[in-house]
Parts: sequence; C-alpha cells; structure tokens
Amino acid sequence: MEAKISGQQKVDKKPFFIADWQVDPASLRISDNSRTVKLEPKVMSLLVFLSSRPGQVISRQELEDTIWTGTIVGYDALSNAIIKLRKAFDDNARSPQVIETISKTGYRLIAAVSGIGENRPVPEAPSPQLPELLSEPSIAVLPFDNMSGDPQQEYFSDGISEDITTDLSKISELRVIARNSAFAYKGVSVKLKNIGKELGVRYLLEGSVRRVDQRVRINAQLIDVSTDSHIWAERYDMKLADIFSAQDGATRAIVLALLQRLGLKDQVVEEVPATPDSITYDYFLKARELCLLNTEEGVSPAIVLLEDIIEMDAKFSLAYSYLGRCYSLAYVNNWANARYRSLDKALELGQKAIELNPDNAHAHFVIASSAFWLGKNQQARLAADAALNIDSNYAEGYGVLAMIQIFSGESDKALDALKITMRLDPHYRDIYLHYMALAHFHLGHFSEAVDFATRRLVRKPDADISYALLATIYGRIGDIDSARNEWNNVIRVNPEYSIEQKQRMLPYQNSGDLDFFMAGFREAGIV
Repeated sequence: MEAKISGQQKVDKKPFFIADWQVDPASLRISDNSRTVKLEPKVMSLLVFLSSRPGQVISRQELEDTIWTGTIVGYDALSNAIIKLRKAFDDNARSPQVIETISKTGYRLIAAVSGIGENRPVPEAPSPQLPELLSEPSIAVLPFDNMSGDPQQEYFSDGISEDITTDLSKISELRVIARNSAFAYKGVSVKLKNIGKELGVRYLLEGSVRRVDQRVRINAQLIDVSTDSHIWAERYDMKLADIFSAQDGATRAIVLALLQRLGLKDQVVEEVPATPDSITYDYFLKARELCLLNTEEGVSPAIVLLEDIIEMDAKFSLAYSYLGRCYSLAYVNNWANARYRSLDKALELGQKAIELNPDNAHAHFVIASSAFWLGKNQQARLAADAALNIDSNYAEGYGVLAMIQIFSGESDKALDALKITMRLDPHYRDIYLHYMALAHFHLGHFSEAVDFATRRLVRKPDADISYALLATIYGRIGDIDSARNEWNNVIRVNPEYSIEQKQRMLPYQNSGDLDFFMAGFREAGIV
C-alpha cells in the first residue's frame, strides 16, 4: 500500500481490514458488524498512511508533510484528524486498541491490518435486541448535516442539533433520545425507518446547515418513522452577525413548531442570563464539541478554550459547567495537565454556573458527579435530583443518580435508574454495563452480575475494574480458579492496579458494603 510518491499523496483505493473493521478508501467508509462511519477525505488518507506501516511509530512531521503535502497547517490539523479517527473506531486514547499516541513523537497504528485488496465479509455478531417503542411521544434529533463545504464548520451544525435536543428534553410529556445515541448515526448511511426502530422512537428530526460568509440557512424536517413519511419541514434564513442569536432563534423556532405539530405544550423557560457575544459563543460551540468527545485529546484543548471564554465573558454559565466537566473527566481518567485534575475545582465551577443560571441542568450534573467522587453523597444526590427536575430526559443524570444509589446501599433503585439511562440512550456507554453488574452484585444476584460484567468486557476488553469485579464475584461464590484467572487479567491490562487504592477511592457510604466488595478478594486469596 503506497502512501506517498514524488511528494504527492497517493491513496490505495483497495479495501482492507483493521481488526474487524473493513476500510474502504474509495467510499471513505469504515464498517464493522454493527455500524458504518463515513470519514473526511484527509482523515481517510491519514488512516491509510498509518495502515501502510502498522506497528511503526510515525512522526507528526512526516504525517503532516504526507497528508497535507504543500499546505501550511496548524498544530491542530493532525490532532483533530486523530480525534476523529478515534471517535470513528470508538477508541480510547488512554487505553488504545487502534491508534497509540507516542508522547512528543507521533502516532502508531497498533491494531492488526489484514486482507489488503480482499473483500471478505465482516464477521457477523448476534443482532442487538431492539428497544420497545416508547409509549409517550418520542423523538431523536439526528446530527444536522454540515453543508458549508468546510469540515471546520462541523461544530456549528452539531451545536444546532445539541441545542434542539436540550430544549426538547425539558418537555416532560416528550421522550427524547440522548445526544450520544443520536450522534452514533453521524456520517452513517442507514435508513431512517431502521434508525427509528433501533432507537425505539416514533419521530426523527433531521436537517442541514449551510453557513456561508455572514449568512446561515437551516433546513429541518420531521419524519414519522411508523409511516416513513415527512410530516413537517421548514427552512430558516438569517444573518450571522450574532451567532448566538441566530442559533438560539432557529432552535426556538424549530422546537415550537415541533411541539405544535405533536400537540404538546411548550415548557421551555427562556434563559435569563446575559447573551454571550458572537465570538464567545462561537468558541463555546467548538469547546463543547471537544469536551463531549470524552477523550484526552478533546478535553485538554477544551479546557484551554473554556478558560479563554470565561475571561471574555465571566457570566456565561455553560462555559463554567463544561469547564467543570473537563476538570472532573481529567481527574477520573488521569488526563491532561496535573493542575486540571481537581474535583474541588470542578465542584466550584459547577456552583458558579448555577449561580449564573439555576436552570442549567448540566451544571447540576457536574456537581453531582464531582461530589460523588469526593464522597459527598448527600450533596451529589441533591444535585442529581435538581438536574432531573429541570430535564426529565437527562440520561447522564439518571446515570450519575444510579452511581450514587449503588454506593449508598440502594442498588435496587440503581437498577431502575440504569434502565432509564439505557432506554434514553440506547447506544449507552459501556461503563453502565459495569454499574449494572455492580448493582446486581450487591443485591446478591451473582449470575446477573457476571453476565453484565462480561458484556462490558466484550465492548471494552481492557476494563480493569470489570475484571476486578469478576474476581471478587467468583471469590464470593467459591470459584477460586476463576477468581484468580480474572485477577490475572486485571494485572495483565493494568500492572499498577491496586486493591488498597481502590478501597480508599470507592465512595461507599456504608462500611458493610465495602466489606462485601472486598470479601471476594479475601476468599480467593488475592489479598
């Protein structure tokens, strides 16, 4: 596979495989047994070049010179392309399975490359169980297409979808699928009727955004997937002198039109806080998109942007809450610069965001998650309740509530909260499978706990905490060989794993629950 000839980039168009993903450079698509993702041309070129030298470290300079031949690019061009590749493969920067970052050097493709030129089928997996159709009116807001001809404007079209989802989520009579699941279909060629079935909703909102110079055109249409018919469509043309006003105006108009079409009452409260200026809000859209990638490559630049935004506008509530989210993510995952790994700072930022706007559900979520890891369960519970009172469709809010309940000795309630999380976010993050396992474990449902922990490990094979949970489960039921085997898996994926450190960190409110967790390790002779 030749990637560069005579100073010009040459992309081999033949399909090949990276692990179980089929890569088709000609169509710019990668596919596994459950989904297809379309890549931007430069991102595909980067993937092909990395694949031409699997296992080898390739410097940033060589990658930039090859992929952006004859073009002067900023430092972010390659970083952003790597972020998009990791997002497409659902790869974790901290525990990579596909692309590894070599600090201060470059990148290396660590997944197996095979079948170059072949067109073998992707291995089949059992079909996932489709969720039941929600009884209430239900909708998913698909990511709006960026029609601007500039991939750098993607954050703007994503911001439209994000804000429409946020406003619709505040309607208590409407069930709204979480952004995480709706955005799983970004760049994917799937029939709308099939998307509706996979998400278990009756309605889908799709649209496009064309931003050119100082004007923006937004098209939106509502589809009833039960009849596969378009039941409403509208076009919005506006000046872009004020990005916030343009986006907010379009969002409100679309939300009101949808609610009227669905026969629902508008319950969205107009925001009281001062409106951010155009430049500040433009920066915020970029920062939010980076933060929601939930990767170190996204969180680190998001922190810098959000700090700049707060310097520009000290009254912008969402900037504070998303900066708090980044601080919390940095702490939990050991990401970014050490000074950003602070739950106390995350808590402080969340509280400042609420002072500026008490109806900022995201700020209450940030306080809930930060207080939880600090062991302040009562504060965490109050914040989670506040977030859900504002936004009854907040999947992450139910998720953090479940975590609080598990560590407060209420695992039966946690199972209910987790089921709601998974229903509102059918493409839920794999960590929720771990918490389902942990809740069942504390209820003494050992068979169910093993099942959920195993399912989590299918999706995330390097999840040390899930191997550790299996080890203590097997210890409790007297299967010592299996317990020690799972413990060996813990050390294999994380040689520095420490039971003592976990014992200090896990925020159990009752010593009896912590002892129940530790007993399996003792019974297996691990500690």
